[in-house]
Amino acid sequence: VQAEPYMEAGLKLYQDGKKEAAVLQLRKALNLDPDNLTIRKQIWAIMNPDKFYGDEIDFDWQKQQFSEDRVI
Repeated sequence: VQAEPYMEAGLKLYQDGKKEAAVLQLRKALNLDPDNLTIRKQIWAIMNPDKFYGDEIDFDWQKQQFSEDRVI
């Protein structure tokens, strides 16, 4: 619940075209809820849109990020 306002703020900033500010808010959310995969994937999608919004979602890339415990 603590992370939710930061996540919402991050998504709003992203919709407004403020990518860097969005990622900062999402990282704050992730720090409060480090096991939240939705927040983690939102950050990845903003930072690596080609892995999410191309012809196919790159699930192998996501698995690699999880195995390396990386947020990017």
